[in-house]
Amino acid sequence: KVILTDLPEIIPILEKNIQSNCKALKGSVSAAVLKWGEVDTKFLVPDLILVSDCVYYDMSVEKLIPTLEELAGSHTEILISYEDRELGNKRELLKGFLNKLRSSFEIDIIPQSEQHPDYQSPDIHLLKCTKK
Repeated sequence: KVILTDLPEIIPILEKNIQSNCKALKGSVSAAVLKWGEVDTKFLVPDLILVSDCVYYDMSVEKLIPTLEELAGSHTEILISYEDRELGNKRELLKGFLNKLRSSFEIDIIPQSEQHPDYQSPDIHLLKCTKK
């Protein structure tokens, strides 16, 4: 079972994408609202959490990590991808995010040599995290 999450205003777009791709999908896929910092107990402990390009503004750092702590179980694997960003305080923001993430999670950097050659880029980074 796959649950795609986002803010309420994005759910119709997710649902449209699910409908558009339903013939290619295997298993169950649904969309649900997830506001960081407001975890609903309706979510079961997932095997995998994918976090893609979500570390780009201050509020994401403040609310994303507690949300991951709440959602993840001892067996949950979290894959986080992020892009190098040069504007404003983005480097400091990323550094702060990673430092806070390390307090609750073991972090392994997935080197480009272990990533699919068609889907990698020098400015996109991939981390695998598990709860400490």
